[in-house]
Amino acid sequence: MSFELTPEYLASQGLSQTFPVRFWAKVNKNGPVPAHRPELGSCWIWTGFQFKNNGYGQAFARWKNGKTHLILAHVASWILHFGDPDELCVLHHCDNRPCVNPIHLWRGTYQDNSDDMDAKGRRSQIRANGQNHGMAILTENQVLEIRKRYAVGHVEQTQLANEFHVSIACIHSIVRRKSWKHLSTLSCGKMVQSEMELRANENLAIDSILSR
Repeated sequence: MSFELTPEYLASQGLSQTFPVRFWAKVNKNGPVPAHRPELGSCWIWTGFQFKNNGYGQAFARWKNGKTHLILAHVASWILHFGDPDELCVLHHCDNRPCVNPIHLWRGTYQDNSDDMDAKGRRSQIRANGQNHGMAILTENQVLEIRKRYAVGHVEQTQLANEFHVSIACIHSIVRRKSWKHLSTLSCGKMVQSEMELRANENLAIDSILSR
């Protein structure tokens, strides 16, 4: 590790001063050895919260302004050992999603991740898009909301990442339309229109009640 885990560095990554101690308290370093990469040694298994739909671990990063900020456990491990992932994905050599062993992790693009899945035969013959994908954390409506709010302005990608409990790299890919490409601009427009119609109906209902 070429840097110190100073309070300033942790704050720059959105982590509290107590995060490292709390993080390692929930790591079991006696996990399984990946059969296809035994030279990597044991997986370090995150024993805290894990997403039921994809198995990735999630850690409590900090409490600020009355809101809970979360981070993916393997991404947190990368940050603690190597620094900022610079909006790239943090991927697993071991293919064990709750693993946070830094030796088992590597940085790559979304294309790298797709190529890795193809090379290892882990991609379904019928490729699922968006929220139907086994690794999806967000829903289509949430993705559309992220794009709409970012397009309107007055919100940073970091804020959106904290609010929707995903990485900054994930938000960057969404707003740049590198991921969720099947959701077109028209879909976003339809969502905005439906929201406007909903608000209009709510206003009519309120006016009706007030006129009684």
